[in-house]
Amino acid sequence: IPAGIAAKVQFGDTLANVDVLHGTSESLLTFSNLVLALGFSRALFTVDGEGKELDLGAFPAKGIAKFVGLIAGVCGLGFLASNLLIDSSTLDMEPSNALSLPTWAVHVSSVAEWTLATSLVWKFAEKSGNQAWKGLSVAMCLNLLNAYTPCTWHAFYNSPAIGALVPLQALLTLTG
Repeated sequence: IPAGIAAKVQFGDTLANVDVLHGTSESLLTFSNLVLALGFSRALFTVDGEGKELDLGAFPAKGIAKFVGLIAGVCGLGFLASNLLIDSSTLDMEPSNALSLPTWAVHVSSVAEWTLATSLVWKFAEKSGNQAWKGLSVAMCLNLLNAYTPCTWHAFYNSPAIGALVPLQALLTLTG
C-alpha cells in the first residue's frame, strides 16, 4: 500500500506502471513466499510420520542468507546480461509501462515459490497426519490463481481492455 501511494503521489500513476516501485514491492512478496516455503520444507523434516517432532537444531539463517544472496546475484547478472544482449531498439518498441526483466523475474519467482509452498503444505498434512492442513493448501491454490491474473495483465502491458482482471484478482485474494 505505501508503494502504491508513493507511485500515485510521486509519479502520478498506478503502482503497476512504475517499474522500480512495482518490482521492489513485489520482491517483498517473493521473500515472504520463500520464507513460507522454507518453513514448511523444514517442517517436513521435523515431523515423523506419526506427528512427533524431531530436533534438527537451530533455524538455518546462514543457509537462507546464502540462498537469497545467490538469487539476488543471479537476477542481477540476468539484468546486466539482458542489457548487453538485447538490442536497445527492441526495448524502445515496448510501452513505457512494460515491466523490466528483474520485475518479471520477481513475478515468476513469486509464482514458483507459492506453488512450491502450496505443495509443501499438502505434503506436511500427509506426513503429520493432520489432514486439516490440506484446507490451507486448497486456499493457497485460489491465491495461486490470484498470482496469474496480474501476470496476464502485465503481459498485455496493463491494457484497459482486460482491466477486469484487477477486480478478479481482488476477488481471488478475498476468497483465498
